[in-house]
Amino acid sequence: GKSTVAKNLGNKYIQLSDDTVTIRRIGRRYFLFQTPFREKNFVNKKKARIPLEGVFFLEKSTDYRIMLVKEKKYVIEAIFKQYLTSDWNIKTRMKVLMQFIAKYHKIYTLYFGKDVTRLTLLYESFSEEKYV
Repeated sequence: GKSTVAKNLGNKYIQLSDDTVTIRRIGRRYFLFQTPFREKNFVNKKKARIPLEGVFFLEKSTDYRIMLVKEKKYVIEAIFKQYLTSDWNIKTRMKVLMQFIAKYHKIYTLYFGKDVTRLTLLYESFSEEKYV
């Protein structure tokens, strides 16, 4: 659903990535950074740190809504599968992941379908950010 949401919102919002980003804590805030890697679809790369305003799990649905994820166990299970792709520095990676999950509370599930207008209106009602 990442490419679908990005493509559907891409006419109105600046797409930061088609696949992978880096999230980094600086001071008390989290920031998103684009990776230098080539993506499936062209994404204009900028050397900028963008304040992280929310993390979304995507669920295809006929219903259009955004729900705050209150259960940290769900977040751990969902991120765990994608985060641990190698054994490289596993202890450090686990520590950083657990700190992020414990301290960052703007994690949501976005339920969406194929209706671009409804998706755009939902996103606009939720965020004043110009990025997707």
